[in-house]
Amino acid sequence: MDQITPEIEEAIHKFIVLIQKKTRILKVFLYAKGTEAEWSDIDLAVVSPDFSDDLFRPGDFTEDDPLVREIRRSGVEIQIKD
Repeated sequence: MDQITPEIEEAIHKFIVLIQKKTRILKVFLYAKGTEAEWSDIDLAVVSPDFSDDLFRPGDFTEDDPLVREIRRSGVEIQIKD
């Protein structure tokens, strides 16, 4: 994954602030899925104990999951500001 631009980092942190108003966030990863292009979206993996079965809860975010392995291998963990 290439370096994160300041614009993308700012957008991610704004997104995290919005989510944190209703949900506890433990970890956030930016990762690439597919080929990056000018109009690519941002792929984030958000880990929260407040999520239901179909999202990443702490106990489910393990190396047993192929997607989690890929996120940890190629992604960048975003530091959550207090």
